[in-house]
Amino acid sequence: SKRKWFSLIYDETCDESTLEQLCVGIRSVNDNYEIFEDVLGPYELSRQNAETIVEVIFDILTRCGLNISASRGQSYDGASSMSGIYGGVSALVLKQQSKAFFVQCNADCLDLATIDFVRRSPKRLAILKEISNQLSMPYSNLTSLCPTRRTMRAEPYNSLLINYELAIQNLNYVYLFILLLIFLAWFQEALYTLIEEKGGPGIRANGLHEQMSKFYFFFRLKLGYLLFSATEKLSRIIQSSRCCLQDVFSSAESLIRYFERIRENESLTDKPILERHRRPPKRYQSGSDSVEFSSYEQFYRQQYMESLEIAVNMLQNRFTQKNFKLLCN
Repeated sequence: SKRKWFSLIYDETCDESTLEQLCVGIRSVNDNYEIFEDVLGPYELSRQNAETIVEVIFDILTRCGLNISASRGQSYDGASSMSGIYGGVSALVLKQQSKAFFVQCNADCLDLATIDFVRRSPKRLAILKEISNQLSMPYSNLTSLCPTRRTMRAEPYNSLLINYELAIQNLNYVYLFILLLIFLAWFQEALYTLIEEKGGPGIRANGLHEQMSKFYFFFRLKLGYLLFSATEKLSRIIQSSRCCLQDVFSSAESLIRYFERIRENESLTDKPILERHRRPPKRYQSGSDSVEFSSYEQFYRQQYMESLEIAVNMLQNRFTQKNFKLLCN
């Protein structure tokens, strides 16, 4: 091939027979700046440490007639065995070829930024697990959350928003499994999964019905859709085979500016009711009193601003890798 320079892309995966394999690909560009991605195939790993992975990679390059000296980049996830700066795969490859700059997988960066955002949110872990069966009512199915891509959350949020009224009406008749997958990072506690047991489904369905009837549920649903509909667009862009690093950098900056712009918007219009302030039992108090808000506008504005601020900070942290500006220039 006339495409002399290339970058390495690899990731570990487990097949159906539980064998650990390394999937290796190369990315190259021709004189017309057309991008090509070629999969060299999965290769079984005897061990999963960095030395074994590097040995397999060099063996693959030798078999394919490729020289590591022509490598100008390497990309994979942020696991310590892969991206560790001392004994990781990236460090070992750099010892052989100092020009093979490491860039962490962009989709993985966005996933990690989303994970960090959820973990640092003051009210987190809102999971209403998946719908296992369609409701026996004229009701359209809710979309399950993607189990491997945390940024692909907009469609499930939107599907519940569209069917919100029907969902509330039908909850009183549920007697099968209900696992309503909605990723709401601000719930105080996860709602229980409805299972086929005597007396249980009706009680839990009523509890879910009551939660969905409250303003804060709908507010957080709308806020989640606002955040994830934007990050999902960025996720689609950075996973395109024709996307270059400059596109990634520009798209991430555009998303950050968008979040900052809507964070400064003063048009919060609804008139919800502020919930009664609850004091935790003394045995759970850490010495500092919980924050008490004087108005519902202040309460929901604080959640709105804090969520956007966390999202912006996580995006800035994940998309400021030291090699980004060097490679873009």
